[in-house]
Amino acid sequence: MLAVKLRDALKESAALANKEITAYQVLPDGKLRWHQRGYTDDQGNLLLDLDELSQGRIYRLRARNPFGTGDAYSTKINEVGEFVFQVGNLQITLINAVDNQPLPENRVYLKRKLNDGALKCFRYGYTDPSGVVRFHVQDLDQGPGGGVYLAKAKSLIDGYWKLSDPISTSGAHNFVLGEPVTVVLKNALLKSAIPDKRIDVYELLPDGKLKWRRRGDTDDQGRVLFDLDRISKGQPYVFKARQPFGTGDVYSAAVSATGVFEFLVGTVSVSLIDADNDLALAGKKVYVYEKLPNGELKWVGYGYSGHDGQLYFHLAGQDESKIYVFKVPNVFDDGRTCYSPLVTDKGQVIFQVYHEGDCSLDLTPPTVSIIEPGEGQQVSSKGFTVSGVAGDDKQLERVELTVNDPVVGATVIAATYNATLQTWTAQVTSDMVTLNQWVTLIARAVDRGANEATAARDVFIVEDTMPPKIEITTEFENDEVPETGFLLSGYVTDDTGIKSLTVTLEDPDKGLTVDRALEVAADSGNWTLAVLANQITAGETDPVIVTLTATDQLDYIAEETLHLFVVEVDYLARHMVNRITFGATPTLLQEVEEMGGATAFLNQQLDPAVIDDSALADMMAGFTPATKAELKLFALLNMIYSERQLNEVMTQFWDNHFNTDVDKPGNQVGFELAENQAFRANALGRFRVLVGISARSPAMIYYLDNISNRNADANENYARELLELHTMGVDGGYSQDDVEGAAEILTGWHEQTGAFFFNVAEHNFDPQEILGVTILTGGLAQGEELLDIVVAHRSTAEFICTKLSTLFVDDQAPASLVDRCADTFQATEADADQMAQVVQSILTSPEFAANFRGKIKTPLELVVGLVRNLEAGGNGGDLANRLRPMGMDLFENPVPTGWSELGPDWINSNLLLERIKFVNAIAFNPMVDTQTHIDPVDFFKWYKYETAEGIVGFLFDLMFDNDVSDLDRTMALGVLNNGGSFDIAAPDADQKLRQLMGTVLSYPQYNMQ
Repeated sequence: MLAVKLRDALKESAALANKEITAYQVLPDGKLRWHQRGYTDDQGNLLLDLDELSQGRIYRLRARNPFGTGDAYSTKINEVGEFVFQVGNLQITLINAVDNQPLPENRVYLKRKLNDGALKCFRYGYTDPSGVVRFHVQDLDQGPGGGVYLAKAKSLIDGYWKLSDPISTSGAHNFVLGEPVTVVLKNALLKSAIPDKRIDVYELLPDGKLKWRRRGDTDDQGRVLFDLDRISKGQPYVFKARQPFGTGDVYSAAVSATGVFEFLVGTVSVSLIDADNDLALAGKKVYVYEKLPNGELKWVGYGYSGHDGQLYFHLAGQDESKIYVFKVPNVFDDGRTCYSPLVTDKGQVIFQVYHEGDCSLDLTPPTVSIIEPGEGQQVSSKGFTVSGVAGDDKQLERVELTVNDPVVGATVIAATYNATLQTWTAQVTSDMVTLNQWVTLIARAVDRGANEATAARDVFIVEDTMPPKIEITTEFENDEVPETGFLLSGYVTDDTGIKSLTVTLEDPDKGLTVDRALEVAADSGNWTLAVLANQITAGETDPVIVTLTATDQLDYIAEETLHLFVVEVDYLARHMVNRITFGATPTLLQEVEEMGGATAFLNQQLDPAVIDDSALADMMAGFTPATKAELKLFALLNMIYSERQLNEVMTQFWDNHFNTDVDKPGNQVGFELAENQAFRANALGRFRVLVGISARSPAMIYYLDNISNRNADANENYARELLELHTMGVDGGYSQDDVEGAAEILTGWHEQTGAFFFNVAEHNFDPQEILGVTILTGGLAQGEELLDIVVAHRSTAEFICTKLSTLFVDDQAPASLVDRCADTFQATEADADQMAQVVQSILTSPEFAANFRGKIKTPLELVVGLVRNLEAGGNGGDLANRLRPMGMDLFENPVPTGWSELGPDWINSNLLLERIKFVNAIAFNPMVDTQTHIDPVDFFKWYKYETAEGIVGFLFDLMFDNDVSDLDRTMALGVLNNGGSFDIAAPDADQKLRQLMGTVLSYPQYNMQ
């Protein structure tokens, strides 16, 4: 038997009489099986006979709705005797917060909080006359893993359901209902109530996000009452007035206390006026934007003007000193958009619009940069000057400098601005900085449109006791310099920065020709003096004297003097580089000077086998062209990157001389590649070998139709061009009979499986007479003898020497040079380095030396030369397509004569325009691999030319060998100095340098070599 005592869990002596008790057997799977039901007596007791309770069976009891809030279940029972069944372990008293009295007859829900934070309904009941409701909850008092519950009841204030604080322990708990907040919505300017407006309430979460809770509408007094959970305990809320003026929603500040909250909205009233007629403009759409310092407009809202032209906006950012502006589009149906004056203050704004005139808004920020001191530079603890440039497209209002010292704090200085020069200076005094500390300098420029820009520098504060130091890096005492002018470069250093660097140049004949300040690169201290031809005199026994004077921030002074002797110019070294390479590089010019000049460089290039070209080999490793685009790229990469430049020039010469077209039916990329490689391997070798390479090349066999040259029907195409274009020349002394005989001899010279094939079955073995020489019957040897005869002919020597002289010397090859060259050609015919000797005879001739910069570059020389001159980046894949608009398409020339070497053939108004378009495209191309591009800032910094004078001087020397006018120089300097002095570290330096490149490369002189 089991004696059950049903008791109140919170009042152990209180028995619960006349309550239904049901006993359930607990099955092995946990399910319950009904067993017996009974009712407690007046003492709350019940005696149950439970089968086999003492023999291991387990039971649970259920008390039916003991407090009107649901059934209560006991724990498991496994033994006979007395069992005290305590129910109703949770008591909630519902209290009205307004009068602190209990609330009877109110429904209260008990919700369980799940692991994911969601709430699940558990029980509900109604409060008794004492405001109490009882629940039985088994998993209370179990610590972190136990149950957590919240009570829920409807607010008597605003009708929304409210939640209690979390409950995790049994016993008596009070649920205070009602934390009233009265929101009074008012016009902030008129202090008048705003009725019939929706107010939304948001809980402000710890992460700053807003969670909607409830809403209400203001009454005729602008009031609305809310009951907000836990606000009396500091929980913050935010109110939103929905469109109080039809110009956007307004959010309040956070509120965290009960009581009355005055919600003031509408910080600005706008009156839209037709200024010409003094009339209010009604029904116009008016936008409002936050005016950002960078010139951008951030949309805030819009509304329509009323019958009186007025409308209200709430601009919350005014409390944070934000700036606003109003906009009316198409105000008079004339397409104009008008902006108001900038708005910074609360209150009334008179927005006057006129039928004519400019009512636009300045949206372009100014520019500002710090030139001195440089980034990371040391500056004096006694004070220093900060200088820079600043400008604006309309009007700059002010420049200020903030000095952020970690000890002193922030100091703001009004800078002195020179509007004419667009420069500014600010003096930092000793009391603003601390010795041995890093200090941040922030320059801020603001224009009249409230647009602004900033620039920052970090400097280190030191004690300066030493004068500056001047170093000259490009010339030494008593060096010789050319009469055409030169660049003198170096750097200047100081503990705290350079205030000025000046230079004088005194010529023994002309006197003082230079006396001025020199630019100094802020970050590096690099400087360059461009000495012009009209400032110096050659042939004097006395030197020119250059004196440099540096002054630092504390007026310490250093001076350096250099004596230089001006001599006549030896153009030959530069002339040699121009003609036997595809373009000078700064590095190559230095190497040529170091190896001893033109003769040494020529001797090196005439022996390509001794030149280390491993870098190119590594680059080209594994690259076997399979397409026309790849074939062109292969040739171009060799021209650009090979150290064996003369060999590449000659490779291209022979490929052009023995011209073939990859597009000819039967021809293949592989044939062209093999031919090109063979020319490269023998470019300075025997001409007889080169003719043989061409004659046996499948590319030539298909191009000039020798594949169709058969004994039954000879094809004369190749035989004619062999004599006319490849060897003897059009007036070389051969006859039509010679052409026909040569064609018969070359029958059967065919291609098979990608290689030369002598087709015996198609060869005419008969004897033939060529140029008065009988070639006896035979086979392949007949063709070889034919090539021997035409190569040895004097006309061939003269023809090849004419073309080579045109290539290297002048469009009109000097007859005397051709004659001497032909002698060398014939005298060295059997030598393995025949063409090296022939080329040497041309390049060491007086005729060669006499035509400095007298030839026009071909498109190929222009394109490849530019890449080399500026050490351009990219994979080169776009270059072949750049050649096509200029009239040259590598490996696709259908004309057997090849590309012309005569300048006038490559220059006319259209082709010149294409050249200008090309150089500007390279100057401005983005820095991606697929496009040939330059990085001008890195390029000039690498060679230590960082001032406008140095950069322009370096370019003119590299590109034009100083063949420029004063106007050319002034124009180039103007590009860099536009808007103030040039600073290579400034944000606009890259763009300025690209503009300079485009300008300078478009000069006519760049087309000359």
